[in-house]
Amino acid sequence: GYTVVQTNLPDFLDVDDTDGTTGGTSLSEILVDVSDGDAPGLVFVDELGSSSPSSSPSGSPTASPTGSPTGSPTASPTASPTASPTASPTEAPTATISGTVLEDTDNDGEGDDPIEGSLISLIAPDGSVSQTTTTGADGSFTFTGVVPASGYTVVQTNLPDFLDVDDTDGTTGGTSLSEILVDVSDGDAPGLVFVDELGSSSPSSSPSGSPTASPTGSPTGSPTASPTASPTASPTASPTEAPTATISGTVLEDTDNDGEGDDPIEGSLISLIAPDGSVSQTTTTGADGSFTFTGVVPA
Repeated sequence: GYTVVQTNLPDFLDVDDTDGTTGGTSLSEILVDVSDGDAPGLVFVDELGSSSPSSSPSGSPTASPTGSPTGSPTASPTASPTASPTASPTEAPTATISGTVLEDTDNDGEGDDPIEGSLISLIAPDGSVSQTTTTGADGSFTFTGVVPASGYTVVQTNLPDFLDVDDTDGTTGGTSLSEILVDVSDGDAPGLVFVDELGSSSPSSSPSGSPTASPTGSPTGSPTASPTASPTASPTASPTEAPTATISGTVLEDTDNDGEGDDPIEGSLISLIAPDGSVSQTTTTGADGSFTFTGVVPA
């Protein structure tokens, strides 16, 4: 139930990937099953887009109307096709989604200080990653050029040691406190807010303190050794044994137009989408085009 999503670098187009369009995915999405072990060897292939289509339409309409009628028909066909296609793509409406990530510093459930550098992902209605960004020094983020639709989800990835406190829509629609459902079918969606707090280590101090004090007073010799040894050993072993999986692969450029990957592509964003549709992890490809997700919960 995991999906690995590759975001193309500017001017690159999808060519192929490991599972093609299996399950209705695009060529930038690969469905992954790690319920029985790791998933190595995933491959995305991209190519630089070509500008060749733009040269052919400019040549042909100019030549044909000029030859046959010389005076009056020359002016009218030239003017009308040029004006109308230029105007329509410019008028296509787009929306903007924006908001802020804040830290709750005084434990009152409200955001106080901005959090810089938190990854924000915009998930399209089809479940693919549409855009990603990180919060600025003021905690803000913005997505522009969003195609109007309902069913977008904005996902905030916590920085290390931070925990979710609240967000604009709470748990509406079964979302977590790091996900906000967004509808931009009728316009922009400003003012989204995520609130996080630094996790506390207080629970770890309380169990160590209380069992030590009570058995020491009454029996001095034998009871002291036995409660100390057994609770320490058993909880330590069980979380270590929980199995996790690794997902890895490569992003390659098709340089000779044969549909096969030739050269590695560095710096391409790779997102791991969990079975529930949330962004589990993100990374970027290395100099050899490779990426790896570790510690993946089998599913």
